[in-house]
Amino acid sequence: MPFESHAAREELIDTVLHLATRRIVIVADTLGPRWNQSGRIETVRSFCLASPRNTLQVVVRDAQPIRRQCPRLLQLALTFGHVITMRCPRPETGLPGDAWLVVDDEHFVHQFHIDHPRGGAGTHLPAMAKPLAARFVELWAGSDPVRTGTTLGL
Repeated sequence: MPFESHAAREELIDTVLHLATRRIVIVADTLGPRWNQSGRIETVRSFCLASPRNTLQVVVRDAQPIRRQCPRLLQLALTFGHVITMRCPRPETGLPGDAWLVVDDEHFVHQFHIDHPRGGAGTHLPAMAKPLAARFVELWAGSDPVRTGTTLGL
């Protein structure tokens, strides 16, 4: 299913997230304020509570906007550190020019270029989702953890 706007992409992300039962992988420049809205946060929270074996893995070029705009998501990452992990690619790895979210290796939302909202999405299409999931594995290996915790002390 093609999309041509940021709003349409965000709606498709919400739709695909609701289908998650085991694994969510995300590659993006950063995560925007929609990741702090109560509906999406509740979806992610439900996913985290569904099974301790579930995973939500994120690779972002820039984690700073997440720290500023997504305190609810960061709180979930602290609470469910065994489920949610975030990384930034090493300089030699870089980040591709596109962005995507893949759920359970069969549902996806793919923005063809991070500077333009155009892209495609699909559900129950493992043949189209698995190549994105495979690219994610390579990016994950070339990335370092993002610290989502707080510093405590005097």
